Amino acid sequence: WMSRGSVFSILKTLKFRFHENVVRKFSRGALKGLAYLHQQNVLHRDIKPPNIFIRDDGSPVLIDFGSARMNVDPNKDLTSIVSPGFAPLEQYHANGKQGPWTDIYSFGGVLYWLVTGKKPVEAVGRIREDSQPPAAEIGDAKMYGAEFLKAIDWALKPNEQDRPQTVSALREALAQAQERGAKLDGLMIQITQKAGVDGKLFGSVTNIDIAEALKAQGFDVPRAAIRMPLGPIKQIGDQALSIALHSDVVVSITVSVLGDTA
Repeated sequence: WMSRGSVFSILKTLKFRFHENVVRKFSRGALKGLAYLHQQNVLHRDIKPPNIFIRDDGSPVLIDFGSARMNVDPNKDLTSIVSPGFAPLEQYHANGKQGPWTDIYSFGGVLYWLVTGKKPVEAVGRIREDSQPPAAEIGDAKMYGAEFLKAIDWALKPNEQDRPQTVSALREALAQAQERGAKLDGLMIQITQKAGVDGKLFGSVTNIDIAEALKAQGFDVPRAAIRMPLGPIKQIGDQALSIALHSDVVVSITVSVLGDTA
């Protein structure tokens, strides 16, 4: 997906965004390396696009460990290392509470830039009033699933206690869009509407009704993701529809419309 070079050089050169499956593959490789570091009680502390190199086979590797420190004593002061936009607030002072969540914030910043095309706002500029638009709001819904974008925003929470505390937690959050697709695929939902004896509805079933029925079953699906090529449903019976969670995850459901003739 990328030629050899740093993620920074790629972001500066290319004028298009990568689809979620590409960013997901990149994340898996980078997070695997980060998880290994944390297992060795080491914090990288300077994850940013210039410090992630892409090998010839497309796999990412973290480089530049000049800021890395052992994560042994949480009460020990650490030197302040700051890369604006990628360093979380706790890195701005020596006694900030740094841990795996610190690197997770930085990696979230890399993902944010990849999916939005915008560099993250510096952490100190997000304290009083957060001026950074959430990825869930400005990310292209046709390219990225809502859960994927929300996971990036979670990694970028200003307060370290509000972020994923481990790499595995972030991995699980990033994978939820595909997991939700598996649960939705083949689902049948029932919607009851007023109808005449001939089966015609007094009104119609729209994507708003379907989104509400899905939400009642625990699936928060944007109505714009519900594809109704034949338009609103105006007759009782079953109808197969598709839901585009994003460009790479499209699932099929059945909407069973029941008539209430009372």
